[in-house]
Amino acid sequence: MKSIVIPEREFCVHEECGIIGIHSAVPADLAREVYYGLFALQHRGQESAGIAVSYAKNKIAYYKNMGLVNDVFGEEELKLLPETTNAIGHVRYSTTGSSNVVNAQPVVFYGRYGRMAVAHNGNIVNAIEIKNKMLKQGHIFQSSIDSEVVAALINFYSTEGVEKGIINACREFVGAFSLVITAQEKMYAIRDRYGLKPLVLGEKDGKIIFASESCALDAIDATLIRDVKPGEIVTVERDGSMHSEFIEEKKMRPCIFEYVYLARSDSVIDDVSVYEARYECGKLLAELFKIDADIVAGVP
Repeated sequence: MKSIVIPEREFCVHEECGIIGIHSAVPADLAREVYYGLFALQHRGQESAGIAVSYAKNKIAYYKNMGLVNDVFGEEELKLLPETTNAIGHVRYSTTGSSNVVNAQPVVFYGRYGRMAVAHNGNIVNAIEIKNKMLKQGHIFQSSIDSEVVAALINFYSTEGVEKGIINACREFVGAFSLVITAQEKMYAIRDRYGLKPLVLGEKDGKIIFASESCALDAIDATLIRDVKPGEIVTVERDGSMHSEFIEEKKMRPCIFEYVYLARSDSVIDDVSVYEARYECGKLLAELFKIDADIVAGVP
């Protein structure tokens, strides 16, 4: 009998991760603010945590390890990360790949335009196909996560600049994803064409902040401006000015599981309160099933 090999990803199709990125026009201790933001996003991933900061134009310092945010980052680890104009962070819950520090994020690498760092939330359905194609072309990979495939394809298409590379790569990705990227002292934030994975834009004292949920903005006293739109690629220039392009226009299809389970109850996603959504779900369930019960309660 012919044996059937099931890819590892079949056993671990989860999409919970938390990402945050902060841009400042002047160097500041952004790693500490990213830390507090990641702490607020801890519910999205308890496996590993990491922070990457840019410095000296094309250099990136980073630290990541297995464990909870407050276990990975103490005062000594935060002091290792210099003041910066760009910092991104990630908490991981296995999407693809095994549970070890090699698969922790952000993914940091040398690209066509120097050092880049990528933090990714979601699941790229065609990652294996893209990876196999790139392996045949001579590319090498260190980890088993689809986030490294994301980074590699962006770099591959960056022949005319990082922004063009991001646009062309995101057009090829199939699946749910939100990304924050730092390269060349700029920051990029991307949401998939259907808006499946959440990504919000906020501001604090002139700093531009992107995060998986609004609760991360609340944790650092930032103000929510809006949600990144489906298929939108927001570029934050060195001086803090922003502009955006779109991968393509698609009808929004947000993931209902964000409201049911993944997101924190005090977050607001696409102008909908997660708490209110769950409250209304309880009311609808009670009306639908007419169960003789005293209460309808959410399950943590």
